[in-house]
Amino acid sequence: MTTKKMLTKLPLVLTGALLVLFVGCRAADRREYISEIWGDTGGTVVTVDHRTGESQTTFHSTRVMDRVNLVNVTMDQVNGLNRVHYALESTRSSRLRMDARIVWYDANGMELDPDRAPYRNFIIEGHDAITITSVAPNARAVKSRLRVRENRYASQ
Repeated sequence: MTTKKMLTKLPLVLTGALLVLFVGCRAADRREYISEIWGDTGGTVVTVDHRTGESQTTFHSTRVMDRVNLVNVTMDQVNGLNRVHYALESTRSSRLRMDARIVWYDANGMELDPDRAPYRNFIIEGHDAITITSVAPNARAVKSRLRVRENRYASQ
């Protein structure tokens, strides 16, 4: 190949190499940004013992903790099964898209019917409150656990 032909192709090769480097760096930056926002999907966990009435709240994400407050937990029974009501309140003036699931446990701490409790999405309007309710799958259920996390597609 002649020197003249190499010099005419050099700008194309350099442009291609720079483009690959730029796109690769941008993808890495984007991955870090997404990981920074969504790396912690633990959210807020509230565990209630229906025998004693004690509840424990664990915050796995300051992002969720700063946006949603647990206002109240009430328990009752329906047809001999435990039922729990978790009242949540938004601390923001904008709409929040959240995911939540309630899982039930027996006295030994074993999860009951795990396939029954998928995450469900919900919307809390600014400074509004909602109540999430669940009935135990059977009479052995003595603990319930609510897990709330921010919806991954909250900006859409």
